[in-house]
Amino acid sequence: MKIATKKVLYQMGVMPRLEIIRHAVSRSRWSRKIREERQFYKPFVKRGDLVFDVGVNRGFKSVVFRQMGARVVGVEPLEECAAELRQRFDHDPHFTLEQKALGDKEGVAEMGRAEVSAMCSLSETWQELGRTSRDDVIEVAVTTMDHLIAKHGEPDFCKLDVEGYEPEVLSGLNVPLKAMSFEFTPHVSKLAVRCIERIESLGHYEYNKSPMHAGNMCMELDRWINGNKMIDLMQQIEVEGDMTGGDIYVRRVA
Repeated sequence: MKIATKKVLYQMGVMPRLEIIRHAVSRSRWSRKIREERQFYKPFVKRGDLVFDVGVNRGFKSVVFRQMGARVVGVEPLEECAAELRQRFDHDPHFTLEQKALGDKEGVAEMGRAEVSAMCSLSETWQELGRTSRDDVIEVAVTTMDHLIAKHGEPDFCKLDVEGYEPEVLSGLNVPLKAMSFEFTPHVSKLAVRCIERIESLGHYEYNKSPMHAGNMCMELDRWINGNKMIDLMQQIEVEGDMTGGDIYVRRVA
């Protein structure tokens, strides 16, 4: 909306009412999205459960998990995101922020910057794809999933979204978790394959996937499948050129 038009609308007393409506609509969409995700995560997260939110970014998923009554450990290395998270969860005793990245070993690593904070990554593949900068980097502290578990306990569910660095994070895990999710990128299926192979080395699991789109969250497959079939599916998606990414969901089979 042009500045001159806004000025006229303010003088008419219309603009303030429009802003109230806009904010109300935004809050309504936010509330609807939270309700949708709470429903989706019900099979994985129950009141009192411990959830690891790895790659918190601005904290939307953590809000969902907290509203479900779960205790949340949020892992986020970026200071600008961590500052927002500290403000958002400042008085919440059931949210713990770990301002670090996860990897296959403890130490310090260079994280490539991107246009938006959610795309920053430690992944060399992301740099090769041009998703992050090779020159604009920041040093971040790195720990492992095993150390996180030793400190906070074994999570009932782990959400893993670290922009192509998921295989390295899972390499730092030696405990067969109950359930987890990790992001997959269709044109680099090798990353998802490495994740599945690592998870399969830890225990007996089955898999499903949820596509990344603007509609309702849902499981795309009618039935959960084993690791080999999910690997085949990931490789098939890349060959067919399907660019719909999403998340793979994993649950341990008793």
